[in-house]
Amino acid sequence: AAKENINAGTDVIEAELEVVEASIKVLMDEYNKGALDITNAIKDKEIMTLEKRARDLRAKLVVRRCQTLQLAGEMTDKMALEDAEAAVFNKDWSYVDMLVSRYRTPTNATLDIFRPRDPKAQDRFRASVIKAYSANNKNGSSVFCCITGGFIQAKDVVAAHIVPYNIGENNAVYLFGETTHKDGHTMCPQNGLPMMRHWENAFDNGEITIIPGETPGEWKVALLDPAIDDVILQQVHGKVLTFPNDFRPAKQYLYFAHVVTILRRQRFECTGWWRYVPPGIQDVWATPGEYLRKSALVVLARRAGHMAYQEATELLGVSSDDGDDE
Repeated sequence: AAKENINAGTDVIEAELEVVEASIKVLMDEYNKGALDITNAIKDKEIMTLEKRARDLRAKLVVRRCQTLQLAGEMTDKMALEDAEAAVFNKDWSYVDMLVSRYRTPTNATLDIFRPRDPKAQDRFRASVIKAYSANNKNGSSVFCCITGGFIQAKDVVAAHIVPYNIGENNAVYLFGETTHKDGHTMCPQNGLPMMRHWENAFDNGEITIIPGETPGEWKVALLDPAIDDVILQQVHGKVLTFPNDFRPAKQYLYFAHVVTILRRQRFECTGWWRYVPPGIQDVWATPGEYLRKSALVVLARRAGHMAYQEATELLGVSSDDGDDE
């Protein structure tokens, strides 16, 4: 009964979210057509109000979808221990909302589930990336940054992981298949890019992503929120990456990082995330063949993006009839 109550409330929230998101689209479309006699400031205020409501609704959905059993368990415990009046209250959606608010920031999110990174391993990774890209100048005082497009002080350049180190090598093998490289997937130079620390922070934080450029073999930076208050980041939007030699990062790693970044932005309710999705999720990034488990992409969309199965398959262009591992 508790689960049925929670699921019924979830249906109501999903319906309201659909209305709110449709309202945002209609408001934007009508304003752009010039059909609304309002100022840009008023339009922006209305959009912000609707987006805040959409964020709150999505946050509730995330908790309800991920913590259904925990919520139902707490309701059942109180119904068993308290009197009939309390049991009636427990069936009310307001009680569920109170529980949801407690689960909005799960306490277990602070658990350290990965082994600490070996500082020496990171130093070796940086050295291998710099060597592979021939990114050092002759005396080692400066290192080439692939986004800036030139040499800058060595202390300001890092070897950014494309697929995060803490995903773990076992998971990487499952995602990408076996590798013959001695350093595996996560620590091989094809999983790194020499870049200025500022760009690495933006890349890790989901503020920028790297997608294919207009010509084959070209890569460019895409700023995921053009309204971001960072003049430096705005300047690199659309900038083509340059390299000092012919070595290049692995396409499958860049594709994986791009998809996960988009899903992270959805999961953490970045304002207007759906308006700033650059091309790339359904586009082909490589020649046909073994590339990345399709089933893994769907699971990522469902767990990282908190999507229903149909949502995940539609976003990623995956048919439910396709073989999982094509």
